Amino acid sequence: MTAQRGFPRMVSEQGLDPINRKRLRSQRLRKINFQGDALRLGMNWTEDDLGKPQVLVESAYGMGHPGTFHFRGLVEEVSNGVFEAGGKPAEFVVSDICDGVVQATEGRPRSLGRRSDRAG
Repeated sequence: MTAQRGFPRMVSEQGLDPINRKRLRSQRLRKINFQGDALRLGMNWTEDDLGKPQVLVESAYGMGHPGTFHFRGLVEEVSNGVFEAGGKPAEFVVSDICDGVVQATEGRPRSLGRRSDRAG
């Protein structure tokens, strides 16, 4: 048996047992957050997508930071894994500022403060 966030799942020779969709937070929220479905449908989600386990794939990927530039490929791999496992990935990017890129500019003193805001 394996546990994921406190929900035990039995592993059989065929793989993991089916997911109990009633226990998924993404599905429970749909009962009280009706506008969420409409917003997702507006982002090319399908009715089938709405019923799948919804997994947030968050990244700091961006062209402005050499330290996160390679994240795009990782985000795609994670999203593909979520999709292959029967879920619906939702990718979000949290912007970042590279201290090295803003070095010797007026933005340099602000980069550390922005980092603290993001970590906050």
